[in-house]
Amino acid sequence: MKKLDKNKLILAVAAPLLAIVAALVITSVIIAATGKDPLHAYQVMVDFGSKSDSQVWIINKATPYYLSALAVAIGFRMNLFNIGVDGQYRIAAFFAAVVGGSLTLPGFVQIPLVILVAMVVGAIWAGIAGLLKTTRGVSEVISTIMLNSIGASVIGYFLQDGRLAIKEGNLIHTPYLPDSAHFFEIPTTPKPVYGFVIVAALAGLVYWFVLSRTRFGFDLRTVGRSESAAQAGGVSVKRMVVTSMVLSGAVAGLVGMPTLLGVSYNYGTDF
Repeated sequence: MKKLDKNKLILAVAAPLLAIVAALVITSVIIAATGKDPLHAYQVMVDFGSKSDSQVWIINKATPYYLSALAVAIGFRMNLFNIGVDGQYRIAAFFAAVVGGSLTLPGFVQIPLVILVAMVVGAIWAGIAGLLKTTRGVSEVISTIMLNSIGASVIGYFLQDGRLAIKEGNLIHTPYLPDSAHFFEIPTTPKPVYGFVIVAALAGLVYWFVLSRTRFGFDLRTVGRSESAAQAGGVSVKRMVVTSMVLSGAVAGLVGMPTLLGVSYNYGTDF
């Protein structure tokens, strides 16, 4: 049995506490500078968070943010900065909506298919940045930011009536997903919680297990700490860079799924 490292425990507790305190201090200064009462602002936050409807809203809103953070965290462990999650999740959600809207299959096939398409498209889009970095030395920060813009242009090209979208009033969107593609909800009062929160939690567990308990995760973390040491140990740095970007993009592809499968059931100009 491993002996408890008190220094690591103290650091693990102190770091988030210090971050919270710093955030409160900085925010209080900014609010006070506008002539408002910081304590009143915090009271409003507490009141909001104590209401059941707002708690459901917070959980539903937190789900895509959590998945976004997970996607970025994969790259961070290798000192890669995937700034393209926004573009990756949008283009992934768009093509997943196109595929899902063109098929009518049983739910146990339709839903995994839509999710798989989103993950594959997100992985491909992020993988482009990984390949540019390993073959041409292009910074992933620059390439992912530019791919956000390119992704928006690709969506804009196909999201037109007569191409991959239809017009409904003033909105243009992909065909609606069939009822079989509607993700389940967790019944709560007064509004339900998106069932995709369970997928997000499972994704977090997979992330922890892969990075902390597998050889691949060890190699990934080693490259992040020292590329030369990893290469000396037989790890292909270039392969790990591309692989981590692909995995980051695959998780980014999940970000739009709570909205697509649980709210809008299409990808449109108001997505």
